[in-house]
Amino acid sequence: MPGTIVHASKKESEELFNSVLDEKLQPIKDSLDAIKKMLDDLTNQDLAPKTPPKEADIRPQD
Repeated sequence: MPGTIVHASKKESEELFNSVLDEKLQPIKDSLDAIKKMLDDLTNQDLAPKTPPKEADIRPQD
């Protein structure tokens, strides 16, 4: 089966790899950004506090 040989420097190979990887990961990054925005909006509305109230913290206080 014939193949394709690409001659590239290490830097060019890394740039190509990173650009392809960034392109593939972009939908995941977008989803995470949307989730973060929703959580921030809830926190800003006092619906989801970032830290639990002190009285709700049942861990031992050593």
